Amino acid sequence: TLRYYDYLKAKGVGVMMWGDVLPLEGYRDQIHRLPKDIVIFDWRYGTMKDFPTLDFYRKSGFPIIACTWYRPENLKNLSVAGERRNILGMCQTTWTGFLPSDKALESEFYQIYAYILGAEWAWNPGNRKPDNLPYDPELVFARDFGVSFRMDANKRFFSVPLDGFFNATRTDSPKAMGWIGVMPGEDLSTLPEGSWDLNGTPFRVGPANKSPGAVVLRGWNPTRKLASSVQGIPVSRKATALHFLQATAWETGPGQVVARYTIHYTDGTSAEVPLKYGTDFKTWEDDFSTSILNPVAWRGRTAKGKPIALRRFTWTNPDPGKEIRSVDFAAVDPEATPILLAITAETGR
Repeated sequence: TLRYYDYLKAKGVGVMMWGDVLPLEGYRDQIHRLPKDIVIFDWRYGTMKDFPTLDFYRKSGFPIIACTWYRPENLKNLSVAGERRNILGMCQTTWTGFLPSDKALESEFYQIYAYILGAEWAWNPGNRKPDNLPYDPELVFARDFGVSFRMDANKRFFSVPLDGFFNATRTDSPKAMGWIGVMPGEDLSTLPEGSWDLNGTPFRVGPANKSPGAVVLRGWNPTRKLASSVQGIPVSRKATALHFLQATAWETGPGQVVARYTIHYTDGTSAEVPLKYGTDFKTWEDDFSTSILNPVAWRGRTAKGKPIALRRFTWTNPDPGKEIRSVDFAAVDPEATPILLAITAETGR
């Protein structure tokens, strides 16, 4: 480190370095050997409210840049801790360098739109709580990136009825499994019933508790007794795209195919649409948006306060001139438990 420092110093170049190993045993007693004009980049990704390493570097006489990752609580808490210690500033980090930029937007979007949150709390530490922002950071990033999720008044939509296919309510009870058998107050009953614009797409959401309002397929216990597929959801119209409001009950491996839609045309042909966990599907208990293409459509909390989310998956019809007869929905992964809440067809302008 000192050889690099001397070389760069001789050329008039300042030095910054990651400081993650410096507080560790075997290193901390050597920190006094480092020149005090080296800027320490202290990356701390936890959601705790205090960060002792900031005090360690400050007492050792170094200027500090605090480095955050993607969790809102991490960004807020570290910026507040940094401001209290009058550090130089903040740095927003990502771990997507192993992916091309377009792939990062498709599979690691939650890391990318965290730049919006990083700016929020770097400029205004502690000004707002993560769950009380007046905007959706992923939509702000997508808009500035040229992707709009606003409902286009020139587009036409119609709801594909799922009433005859719903097999589960969105409310658990002490006596029986209604949602996925978690427990009362930890279910999807807080999702409003009715027709809603969910991040630019209109969806008609079924009932919450008195009657079934979700299609839940077979997966990990206690959903093993459910059907593994539903077939023949009628569309009977031409459509340029189909939008699905969906989730999984449980987490599974990234990139793993968890479910499949089969789109049947009236001419007897069909299209297979595999759904991968992480880009097309995620568990309803994960409220981070993974893909800029299939964003979170609805965020909320259970009755007991746990963050939950549903995602919109869009299938663009490669043959919009052909009438769609029906849609099949089938589970592929034995554990994930795919869930479908609504389908909206788009008919173009």
